[in-house]
Amino acid sequence: MSRISYDTAYLTAWLICVVTLPFTIPLNSFSLILLALVWLTELNFSKKWERLKSAYWIWPFILFFFMHVIGLIYSEHRAEGNFEVEKKLAFLAFPIITASGKPLTTSHFDILKKGFIYSCLIVIVISFIWTIFNIINHSSAPQNFDAYTNEQFYLLNPSASLTWEYFSYIQLGNWIDVHPAYFSMYLIFCMAMLTQEMFDKSEINISGLVLIGLFTISIALLASRMAIISYFVLLFFITFFNVMKNKNYKILIVPSLFIFMLLILIFINPVSRFRLLQEPLHTSLRIDQNKKEWNSVSFRLLEWSGSLEELKKSWLLGVGTGDSQTTLQAYYTKYSTADFVKGYNAHNQYLQTTLELGVIGLLLLLICIFRPIFASFQLQPAHVAFAILFGLMCFTESVLARQKGIVFFTMFQSLFFRYTQA
Repeated sequence: MSRISYDTAYLTAWLICVVTLPFTIPLNSFSLILLALVWLTELNFSKKWERLKSAYWIWPFILFFFMHVIGLIYSEHRAEGNFEVEKKLAFLAFPIITASGKPLTTSHFDILKKGFIYSCLIVIVISFIWTIFNIINHSSAPQNFDAYTNEQFYLLNPSASLTWEYFSYIQLGNWIDVHPAYFSMYLIFCMAMLTQEMFDKSEINISGLVLIGLFTISIALLASRMAIISYFVLLFFITFFNVMKNKNYKILIVPSLFIFMLLILIFINPVSRFRLLQEPLHTSLRIDQNKKEWNSVSFRLLEWSGSLEELKKSWLLGVGTGDSQTTLQAYYTKYSTADFVKGYNAHNQYLQTTLELGVIGLLLLLICIFRPIFASFQLQPAHVAFAILFGLMCFTESVLARQKGIVFFTMFQSLFFRYTQA
């Protein structure tokens, strides 16, 4: 393969990986295989090895993967453990391909970021069109909540229109089976990149404003609690960083405008209002074995308490790569909701990793996520924003339990490391 054709094929393979991520898992999985095949066709393995040796940032990722392999040794459920190791292969593949492959230029990296932004835009547009189609054709009622939560929702919002439920939370991205928290995470990342671009250029771009506005509306509709918190934190970080660096105060109108927009949308959308304010405020922080009615808040408390209880006994090495779910399920049996939460993980990546691999695994995970913040005194705001976003989402989701989270993190984290060091 000639140099020009290889460079084009390599960039194209990366672009396909990026733009298929917001869509279905099989489509994205195929793109990952394609990238690996294109990477292999370069053939210059001695050059690959030279590049790899100088990329010290890859070692926490590789060690984190092999900790999962080691965890199989003391796991009693090998099938589940093997599946977890298979899912974590991205911690091996993306850093190695990114570090040893041909370095991407600034313009190439910009193409990949824009590709992801416009891919997310396409998913949003299709989601809105699909929702309107379902409303017009009187499709089946939206399924955002279980029976008990649905009852509480209408008790607190008796005049809520069914249209809001169609356009909100789980229902909005139901056509591609994307979890609201993961989809929101993608959109917040897009928002952060677009906002940083405006600060870099010191100008307000109309098309950028429209995109940020559309992403903000979608984030409000998806009603993921931690995503909303992450939105505010990232916007504050990017604004504070750039204002302190460039003393450019006129651009403050952008974050102020969208913070106001998000707050208004949360207030007027009954689903978002219920998820972010009413449900948490009407849920007791105390759980007991006779509790009959559970919601997303009380389930989190149950999952976290179960994880912490087991960590008292297995904090050093964890319970093993394939045993965390069995361990949690044994804890759930103490409560009346055991059958309902069957299969629920820790819903906190830090607890999930510590439960599986102990404090060593947790330490490696923290290095993988937060190294951009402490890597140098010359902070890359977009990279730091990505690390902050993912780190925050890990508090209420086991983000690395799903392909949508694993690929998002390992792919962009690797690209950022390679780009900033190229």
